[in-house]
Amino acid sequence: MASLGGVGVMPMTHEAIAIPQRRRRPAVAAFYTALRLILPVTALIAALAAANWGLPIPLRELDPFFPAEPAALRPGQWLTLGHALLALTFLAVSLVGRRYGAPIAVGQVLATAIIAAAVVVAAAVAPIPALSAIPVPPLRMGAAFGGALVLGLLFSALVFDWTRGVVWWTAPLYSALWGSIVFCFAFYPAAYAGIGGPWITHAIVHLGVLVAGAFALLIPYWILRPVIRPLSGFGGY
Repeated sequence: MASLGGVGVMPMTHEAIAIPQRRRRPAVAAFYTALRLILPVTALIAALAAANWGLPIPLRELDPFFPAEPAALRPGQWLTLGHALLALTFLAVSLVGRRYGAPIAVGQVLATAIIAAAVVVAAAVAPIPALSAIPVPPLRMGAAFGGALVLGLLFSALVFDWTRGVVWWTAPLYSALWGSIVFCFAFYPAAYAGIGGPWITHAIVHLGVLVAGAFALLIPYWILRPVIRPLSGFGGY
């Protein structure tokens, strides 16, 4: 310890100088994480936009497998292309999980949920012409859908991380399958239980469509594998 006028003064060591730098590191890390989330969040928003675009287009291909009466059981009465395109959200999360791992995939889901909620609220309460065309669902259905989808996508991100390995298709397939199961089992009871209607049949049919989508989207996942490669530490799978 040096002395200055009889008062002890600690020397300026390397450790003392480095303290402000250490304090800045979390902020810098948060900044780079935010930058890294831009493309993943954009991809997930694009998948949601595609599903929203397909909502007015009915899917009648499954109608021959159902009885003519009651008509409410026939998928063509309620099932749309948007229900099927919802599978794209699981593909977007799988590709981000492949590249960056579970933490960024989870951040992708949460950041997109915040943005989507803000857009829905703005469309409901603000007279913004650009948002006037966005349909605002009833509160119960909207909350059930948003909560169930976030839950399903988060579970999908974790399953992808748990099952990634030597066989390339296991992680994207299992994550999409389990994410779809969590979504359907959470959404339909939360949105329709207690108000009647064949919502259990709807849940089963929708789950079947998402399962088929999980298998079909293995093709674009396989095509994109050489382009979207894992960062170091993820084994290349």
